[in-house]
Amino acid sequence: MISADTPIVADGSASSGSVMEMSQPVTAEDITMVFCVRLHEGNPWIAARLDMMARYYEPCPPIVVVDFGSEATQAGAIATICRQHGYQYHFVDDQGVFSLSLARNIGASLCETDFIYFCDPDFISERDLFQRLAETATALDMRNVIDVMLNPPAFHLGAAETAQFEARNSPEEQSSLLRKLGFVLNYSAVSKEEEQYVAPYSNVFLIGRKMFSLVGGYDTSFRGHGSEDFEFLLRFCIHAGTLPLPQDPEKNLFGPIDASFYQAKSYAGFRRLFELLSQPTEGLGIKAFHLHHPRAREQEWYTSGDKKRRQFRSATKKYLRQQHQLLAVDHIDRGKVIACLCKNKDTWGYFLPLRQLDYRILPVFEDGKDTVDAILSGLVKGEIDDIAIFNPYMKSHAAFRPIFDRARELGRNTIVIERGALPETIYYDNDVCYNIDSFSEDAFLDEKFSQEELKHAETYLSELRLGSKTLEEMGSYAETSLKYQDLLKSEGLKCFIPLQLEDDMAVTMFLKGEQTYPEFSASLTSLVDQNPDVTFVIKPHPLSKSEIPLARTNVILAERSDNIHAILDAVDGTLCYNSGVGLLSILHQTATITLGNAFYNMAGAGYRAPSAAAGIAELKKGSVKRPEHNLVLRIAAWFTLRKYSRFRATDHIREMATRRAHDYKDIAVTEFRWRRELQCLGRMNEIVRFDWMSYAGARMSPPTVMSQPDVANAESLRMYGFAEYQAGRYMHAAELLLKAFEMRSGQPNLLRHAAEAYLMGGDRKAAIATQKKAVEFLPRNKKVRLRLWTMKIPFLRVVFGQQKLHRPQ
Repeated sequence: MISADTPIVADGSASSGSVMEMSQPVTAEDITMVFCVRLHEGNPWIAARLDMMARYYEPCPPIVVVDFGSEATQAGAIATICRQHGYQYHFVDDQGVFSLSLARNIGASLCETDFIYFCDPDFISERDLFQRLAETATALDMRNVIDVMLNPPAFHLGAAETAQFEARNSPEEQSSLLRKLGFVLNYSAVSKEEEQYVAPYSNVFLIGRKMFSLVGGYDTSFRGHGSEDFEFLLRFCIHAGTLPLPQDPEKNLFGPIDASFYQAKSYAGFRRLFELLSQPTEGLGIKAFHLHHPRAREQEWYTSGDKKRRQFRSATKKYLRQQHQLLAVDHIDRGKVIACLCKNKDTWGYFLPLRQLDYRILPVFEDGKDTVDAILSGLVKGEIDDIAIFNPYMKSHAAFRPIFDRARELGRNTIVIERGALPETIYYDNDVCYNIDSFSEDAFLDEKFSQEELKHAETYLSELRLGSKTLEEMGSYAETSLKYQDLLKSEGLKCFIPLQLEDDMAVTMFLKGEQTYPEFSASLTSLVDQNPDVTFVIKPHPLSKSEIPLARTNVILAERSDNIHAILDAVDGTLCYNSGVGLLSILHQTATITLGNAFYNMAGAGYRAPSAAAGIAELKKGSVKRPEHNLVLRIAAWFTLRKYSRFRATDHIREMATRRAHDYKDIAVTEFRWRRELQCLGRMNEIVRFDWMSYAGARMSPPTVMSQPDVANAESLRMYGFAEYQAGRYMHAAELLLKAFEMRSGQPNLLRHAAEAYLMGGDRKAAIATQKKAVEFLPRNKKVRLRLWTMKIPFLRVVFGQQKLHRPQ
């Protein structure tokens, strides 16, 4: 685990991993098998089964045994077995009701390998299990793709089958029997009395140590038999985000010994989610077999358990309907406490990787005076060590500034999170990049890059220039390139000017005496008129709603959706006021002129101008050159391999009166870089997206086609309508929402959403007609009437604002 105090390496070399490194193959030595036990008179078989593990598995991984409160004699017996076989033995002096949660968390803390295989001593698998797990982990790149869990089905053997297993003469014969049982028990009748059945999932699983830490370990409030595994697996699935949550995920439905399990089942309850989770592992032929043993049901372990799932529901209630609260759910001992000032709850995913710096996170989701005072008091008293915040200079974070400033006065770490200037990037540092030496030109010039790193930068540049990744949503490179082909062929100087949002911190703070952005913007008319020999391509910011009143023969007004990369390849130079486009321009090796706090304009890559007019004058004189390829490579390597982390998320565009705001939901940081340390936190969603029209979806056999709405069900139509809206399929969304309204006329907001969908889809006539219908059903709602007028006469948005209904969730 890296520390928040990790120093910057002086020699410029990457100190731990790099995005271009090939993952080392996983071997059995990279996996630790963790057993958590308490030996007593009622379970003597535990000792014998622990004793057999080292002889049975080939290869056998490192083994950790957590002895949770055995009496002295039994503890001595377990310790002797561990000493004989080289297991790591750890005794926990806790005589209370056995807690598998506490024990597994302790076991995980003792592991030094990248992977943990949690197992109970009454489970066994085929002899080559760890060879297969290692090969699978290698194939799935589980060192870098961290949210993969290999969770096998549990074949619960009856007493007779268990006796057969124990009677076999060698591990090879025992393993062969398990393979046979893994086939025939698929067809055997379930016996509740004999406890013989197959559960599609288990509490035996392989997980990466990094993911176990991010999820926050097992909930230590559980003691006794039951529920702790279900709660952990549910929390894991939410963090991973790979699989759709079922209806009523807190409900205990369709248990494998219940009659309801053996018929068509709806996708409801947590067990159905775990069926979906374990399917790939079962498909790989990996299984766990539960060996039969006597059970003393009167033991406190059983009588104190969570049979009715009350504690499970209490634990999951904290985060199921408000997933940002997962930031506070952490049951692992950490070295420090960090207050994460997270006013926008959707951004909680940016803060989660701070657990990898050994922080316990104290999330702060509101900025009232009492809350701010409490955090300030915690800092002064030493109850809070450090603070983290997403850009402390934002207007919306003004109430948090005293915390940020006080933490600095006290010499605490202030971890600032801010979006990067390249697509899908963010960075973590002690301040914003405009205001910190670690992003300075001197720091860049002192940096050393290996040939391998420069090759990586070359690959990154090639992919970036293809134009598929942009800072904002845009059209394709090919479409925009075709649109500007005449410009590309034309003679004369061509200059691209991407405009900014006037209230963006990028153009309002940390300036150095040049034109202000309002001055820059106001000067464009005279700039165009005074340079008739230059063709200007002027593009409004994609999130801006203001129009550009510049109708001139030497001006091309680009559309907001035009692909930025295609324009950069069509022009001779770029003039920008600290736009992220400026960095893209440099990386395209386009001559680049910047004003404002353009932190990326280093080592002569571009020209820093005091004004727009001065910049164009230098461009016309030929003083502004295209940056050299080697310098561009170093700049690309600097940002991608030294400065920026990466994330994946769902775009969330908010409509405001004069502009739009680009927010994100479902944030997952996939490369976390703190100082010079990189942690790969890749996600399976980057490789494959779950679809109900898949083999896994078919195996679940839901009673309806999950990939299509049930046309007889208004709720299904509404849900799929909203899903289509989110996916950008607006016309289909409108149709589904209108059908839902026909069945539920008491929900006129469905009409409003349908009208918005039609408008987004480009059918203004249908949008107005649908909004009129909404007015009929909501005659007293002023916003509905105003929205109709702004649809009819867009100019009225200047007076009344958009009045647009929020995008459906």
